[in-house]
Amino acid sequence: MLTLSLELFEKLDELCKIGRYNLSPTIFFCAMPPDDGNLYQFYKHKANFCYKLPDNVTFEEGALVEPLSVGIHAFQQAGNKVLVCGAGPDGLVKFLTAKAMGAAQIVVTDLSASRLSKTKEVGADFILWTPTRALRK
Repeated sequence: MLTLSLELFEKLDELCKIGRYNLSPTIFFCAMPPDDGNLYQFYKHKANFCYKLPDNVTFEEGALVEPLSVGIHAFQQAGNKVLVCGAGPDGLVKFLTAKAMGAAQIVVTDLSASRLSKTKEVGADFILWTPTRALRK
């Protein structure tokens, strides 16, 4: 089983070579418009952006590698105030990671009132409902 790095590059520039690939102007992400993403039965990806998971890792654990790694990287310092945009599965993982790593306050936004309600139940300090109609005005 593999996990993928979802960021790809048109070319490896100097920023990539020194490990600051997140600042490269050539970066693009799978599943971000105009790319359709990778939710297919078969998906072709550059080999140097694929990582083999140990045999003892389950599919469920493997699915958490990317959202957990982003959350852990983002929330390295306890005591920060955190905004999580989206209360879906990915946002919920990031919210729970921030909470576990000692965030001082966590605000979660979403279009779905029911998702926000569940997030509040599990400990969000503040929730902000951003319904579609309000965004279009």
